[in-house]
Amino acid sequence: MSQRNLANLNNNVMSKLLEKGIIFEKERILNDVIPNELSYYHNKRLFWIHDLEFYDSTYNCIGVEPNNLIKKENVNFNDALKILFIKIVELTNVQSGGIGLINFDDKMSKFITNETNEEIKYSIKWFFNDLNMHIRKGCEKAYVTLNFGLSTSINGRRISCLLLEAFEEGDIYGNPFIFPNLVFKIKKGVNSSENDKNYDLFLKSCSTTAKCMIPTYLNCDSKLNINIDPKELGIMGCRTRVANNLYNNKKTSINRGNIACVTINLVQLAIKSEHNYNLFLSNIKETLDKGRKLLKHRLYRLSKYGDFSYIKNNNLYLNSTSKKNIDMLKNGTLAFGFIGLWESIGILENIDSIDLKFLKNNHNIGYNIIKYMREIIDSYIKKDNLNYSLLASASEGVSGVFFDNDSCNYNLNKYLINQGYYTNSFHIPVNIKLNIYDKIKLESKFHSLCNGGSITYIELRESPKQNYLAIKDIVQFACEQDCNYIGINYPLDICNICKYKGNIEVNCPICNSDNILRLRRVSGYLSDTDKFSKGKSQELKNRVSHDTMI
Repeated sequence: MSQRNLANLNNNVMSKLLEKGIIFEKERILNDVIPNELSYYHNKRLFWIHDLEFYDSTYNCIGVEPNNLIKKENVNFNDALKILFIKIVELTNVQSGGIGLINFDDKMSKFITNETNEEIKYSIKWFFNDLNMHIRKGCEKAYVTLNFGLSTSINGRRISCLLLEAFEEGDIYGNPFIFPNLVFKIKKGVNSSENDKNYDLFLKSCSTTAKCMIPTYLNCDSKLNINIDPKELGIMGCRTRVANNLYNNKKTSINRGNIACVTINLVQLAIKSEHNYNLFLSNIKETLDKGRKLLKHRLYRLSKYGDFSYIKNNNLYLNSTSKKNIDMLKNGTLAFGFIGLWESIGILENIDSIDLKFLKNNHNIGYNIIKYMREIIDSYIKKDNLNYSLLASASEGVSGVFFDNDSCNYNLNKYLINQGYYTNSFHIPVNIKLNIYDKIKLESKFHSLCNGGSITYIELRESPKQNYLAIKDIVQFACEQDCNYIGINYPLDICNICKYKGNIEVNCPICNSDNILRLRRVSGYLSDTDKFSKGKSQELKNRVSHDTMI
């Protein structure tokens, strides 16, 4: 393929044919569908239209409970998982993004009859094995996230426990699972402290994270989530959050999702501002205004031309029984993402380096920029009566695409030229050396502004498999600091010959093989480093671990 912008992609015949079709479809949409003034913003990389090829055919992602898909009651646990897998295959091929399975522990526990723990775990492992097939478009794995951790019933707790054990044991070849992503939901009074019934499951989850980098953690007590029933909350592994809804009094992630997203190129807007902060804010406002027009145009175009027969026939979306697609789609969100916050501030201040001192000195400026964006987006909600949100973009491919464009058309500073990509959302640049506490504190303030989703990562030098309590301490501290979603990263290398796991520099220390699978997290999901996009490959080289508590 010409340039890899998606890590979850198998370079096979189907992907090559698919690329040709995608190129054709993108050109059609940019030239014949989207108004020229809005296509201009995408073509000039002022913003990026995500999933452009699906512009007027389908939405992005959805949150559902497993029973919404299974739709049967009198089946055993193993058969329920088989049906669920079939429905995931069907669903992932009628949308452009991820599937969040919410309350997996509680809803799947209803199918348990007299199965033993080993039988349940065996079924889960085969479910995981199936999810790691290229079932999406013939060349991708389905973006599936299981949300769990709140069920306190006997069988619900069994599901959570066995889910973790199955993931930790890996696939039939002894390799770690890439999918599904697992999200452990943390809630006071349920699992966050020693007296809570599911505290043992939280510790078990931390132990699995210490060995597998998964689960990640959703803070149900954050400012954004505290007033929402935690059983109504779920998240996509990439970080997408859906909660408030103008068209339903109930705040929920269930039977809803994000419809579409545009990501704003803050770096180019800073370049065009010529070190003038007020002009920078004006440029942001102008670009957001164009993004608003784009998202509205996409929503109404999608409601007219999109094919939602599968969703409607299976009643998977709020108000899907309505004859008008727009009545259903309005329950979803329209997200504004952003990339390159700290690099843009560096350009405004005309400096050639970004370090910890710079970040601390300019933290309020960064906060005010994102707060300004959120206020503008909130004003759009009132004006258009649509569920707009601010998303701390994952931007897997855009981090390099924006840089490549701007480096050809503008005089970038030495810092950016050496870096070779833009940093996602409000994330601290990965090459900055700082400790865990500072990393969390510097990022945590932004989470409450990003109601469309956000995440804070901690990068460790190696797997803390012998010290899972360090994971617990990190996650709890992040929750206390009001992080909405937390992930732990570290090198996860596996020898394909003898299956040794660890941080392998070049050759396996056991069998000396150089046939090594190197897994790292990219945009919320795990992937083989050989499949990283250009920008993310460069970012990976720059990642430094944070001083740990281990």
